[in-house]
Amino acid sequence: MNYDTFESKPNPVERMDSDSSKTTSISRDHVSVFHSVVRTKDSFFGKLRVPSDLENREIVFLVLATLSTFGVIGMTIYRISHTVDKSDSTLGVVVLVNLVFCLGYIYHGVFGERPYQLWAFMIAIVSIVAYSIVQFAVEQNTVMLVRLIVVLVFSPIDLFLCFKISMQHYTSKNLIIRTLRSANINFQNMCMNMFIFQALLILEFEMALSLIVLVLTSGVGHVETSEIVILAVGIFVMVLWFIVGYFVPKYEKKLLLYCFLILSLPQPAYVLYKIVKTGRKWNDQSNTINVSIIICACLFLVIRCLVTFYLWIVVRNFKKGLREAVYFPQEKVEEETVGDQEKSSQNRDKPDDYLGENVNYDIHE
Repeated sequence: MNYDTFESKPNPVERMDSDSSKTTSISRDHVSVFHSVVRTKDSFFGKLRVPSDLENREIVFLVLATLSTFGVIGMTIYRISHTVDKSDSTLGVVVLVNLVFCLGYIYHGVFGERPYQLWAFMIAIVSIVAYSIVQFAVEQNTVMLVRLIVVLVFSPIDLFLCFKISMQHYTSKNLIIRTLRSANINFQNMCMNMFIFQALLILEFEMALSLIVLVLTSGVGHVETSEIVILAVGIFVMVLWFIVGYFVPKYEKKLLLYCFLILSLPQPAYVLYKIVKTGRKWNDQSNTINVSIIICACLFLVIRCLVTFYLWIVVRNFKKGLREAVYFPQEKVEEETVGDQEKSSQNRDKPDDYLGENVNYDIHE
């Protein structure tokens, strides 16, 4: 390979007199596949992109999605405060809870390049469109009409931009590559599986809160005192479960894993109990609430199975350097620095001919 690939052509005499350190420096500067400009920052949630790294399409999506979400939140709150129908009020609170989660999906999905969270936002958009159409068909008034118009105008744009951005993140894996600083496909897949696990944790937590809201706001008079206590304790357990689950891949500690598994036992047991109880006492409340509880409970169980599957994948990848690359990059840098120093000390003891051979090999690579 010609040296001109890496630098302007020098005088042949100067080339022969140039030392190996200069040549090595040249090869590093030009051969490195990683961008020299740091466009991410470390955070509690791992690496996030800085605002200056966002593309125009992503900025437009953030603005439109935020405005439309807050608009629907405002009209939903107004609807809840002015409705007399119990089932409609209950579903309104559930929609409100899911809209708050949508804001998290929007910003973490874009700044963290998490395509799975953007896909969750797309599912939420479709659900809200269906809910708005059904509500307007049942009760036609000004508030319902305005909400339906806002949803129908913004949702196609949000869906299109969200899909384009999510697919770009999914195929390019830019943030993963910049986080890991590795072109190893297996290492990148390990990181992606960890991100999927965390996205599923958030989604299951959202389904659990939605189910609790459905049970409590559909009429406390229909809920036994013992079940209210169980739900109150269950909220605390769910929050603790979510926090511990997030820390499992970050710290890779067996104690956290065991705590997470223990905390995972009560929720599916209660959900199965609630499905059976709802079926046996179907006539105690409206069909709308009963169907909503069954759907939410089934979604919870499906997501729990996916969480368990990806937890197994995450645990298999323990002690392979993933946590150091994603959450503690300084430790990885220090380890690499120590390794480079050891290699340098070994190379000093070798003849100059051997060093020159290594340099030529690096350049031709």
